[in-house]
Amino acid sequence: ISDDDIATVSIAATDAAADEAGDRGEFTVTLTNPASVDTLVDYTVSGTALLATDFTGPGSSVTIPAGSDSATIVVNAVVDSLVERDETVVVTLGAITGDPDISLSATASATVTIVNDDVPTFTITNSDISEGSNPPDPVTTATGFVVTVDLAIASDASVSFDYAVIHGSTDNSDFSGSTTGTITLSDVSANSTVALPIQVIADVVV
Repeated sequence: ISDDDIATVSIAATDAAADEAGDRGEFTVTLTNPASVDTLVDYTVSGTALLATDFTGPGSSVTIPAGSDSATIVVNAVVDSLVERDETVVVTLGAITGDPDISLSATASATVTIVNDDVPTFTITNSDISEGSNPPDPVTTATGFVVTVDLAIASDASVSFDYAVIHGSTDNSDFSGSTTGTITLSDVSANSTVALPIQVIADVVV
């Protein structure tokens, strides 16, 4: 009695998102018909995420046991404190070892996305700033108005914040520069600082 049953193997992202809070990504490799012997399926891993740096879990092959029709590949996101873009893990099926009547289906690749969940906090410091002695020139960049970001930001990501300057007890004769604006940060380390572009104007008024 000859065996004329055939099957194909495919892959799908059955949990297509992973994050550093513990939500794992998952691929499921499926046979259209169970085999009487173990089915070993090799695969390659690609995408924008880096193994060990951004995720752990996938090896290079998965085994569907005899009599079963599926097996899973798990992606665990690596916990860090880096603000970065969402990154992808792509698994592509390759060689099959087992029943020679099993072949790859057209759906031989799938993607899990590692979602960035790191959000930076910005803080601003107060400072006294000297006018200098050469009126009416803008003599001091207000390095006292310093904004600090608490998390590192990757080179392929960016974070922006808006600012607004309120006069308080001063007026336009006391400082120059844009009173509103947006500053974008990228490729910076944790606790990096940036000065707001405000300049104090020297005068002779007491």
